Amino acid sequence: MKPIALRIPGLFRLSVALITALAALVARAPMLPVTGASGASVGLSVDYVSIGGTVTVAVTDPNRSTLLVYSNEATSRTGAGYAVPAGAAGDLFVFQTRNAPIADKNGDGFVGAADLDLDIDGVVITSISPLDGFFFLMLGAAAGSARPFTVTYATEQVESVTAKVTGPSDSTGFTLTLTETGAGSGVFQATFKTGGATVTTNAGNPAAAVRPVLKAVDGNTVSVLYTDTDPLAAIINTVMVDGVAPAVTQLAPAHLKYEAAFTSVMSAVVTDAGSGVDVSSIVFHYDADGDATFDEPGVAMSPDPALTSSVSGGVLVRAAIPYTAAGGLRSWYVSAADIAGTIGRSDADSAAAGARCSRTCSG
Repeated sequence: MKPIALRIPGLFRLSVALITALAALVARAPMLPVTGASGASVGLSVDYVSIGGTVTVAVTDPNRSTLLVYSNEATSRTGAGYAVPAGAAGDLFVFQTRNAPIADKNGDGFVGAADLDLDIDGVVITSISPLDGFFFLMLGAAAGSARPFTVTYATEQVESVTAKVTGPSDSTGFTLTLTETGAGSGVFQATFKTGGATVTTNAGNPAAAVRPVLKAVDGNTVSVLYTDTDPLAAIINTVMVDGVAPAVTQLAPAHLKYEAAFTSVMSAVVTDAGSGVDVSSIVFHYDADGDATFDEPGVAMSPDPALTSSVSGGVLVRAAIPYTAAGGLRSWYVSAADIAGTIGRSDADSAAAGARCSRTCSG
């Protein structure tokens, strides 16, 4: 694939600052979760995904968090038996449950003294630290000897839920297991990818690095279905597949045209009919020393905001031709991605031997 080439007269200088990348051309609000009548919701990390891209699924369902009750626990986190030492009225002692965090066992919406049951008289629970399981006891009256006791309390467990992932290219799809982000959080997460074929590997293992893949093509709508059981409700959220790269067209200057670095700019029109152009991804690549490697520092340039304008379906971008020490043939090309993450680039010479495409190639 051959980039465009310029003939540049030497001895012209232009200081070119790298410009802060522009924001995405089309401002898109974050994908909102879909909430069912039950109050549970399904959120997706993106509203468009490329073929090969990743989607994070977040199910929120507080009703799926369950309590694990520890009854008459006799030993603390240290392994020692619970016992209030001898002491005077008002003396404070601290203990720690074997398991944490302490949960709202009585369902009043608050974790406090009422969520610990002790089988001992003459002490008052003054405070607790639910996250790490500490609780503080105060003697209500003097005690001449240590007294053992047990404690009953509940903790939250890290739970899992499942969601069904399907699409027009694979209506069977797979069942994705999501793990709670923390005990009692009520938020469950997992990821999957899109690709050329469905691969169900690790669909049941949210922690695995290799993620399951759903077969998808450009224009597909991928659905994620979560079934809430309390009360019964089906909640569906969707993501669009954008598999077509942005088009990079109307390149200027023309192939093999003489230009002066002091006065000229490179320009291109970048459009995308799917998810839209991500302007922050657009880069002008310039081969300053003419060796066709594009490895010189400072010659991967963002568009100049002052020279950028909107066009139908995209944006017209420009960048000043950098300083060149000597005249001669210089090559350049433009790369860009869409909101979904699919990457395209320009190709100035469609007739060149080995060229893979006319002007824009997926990368």
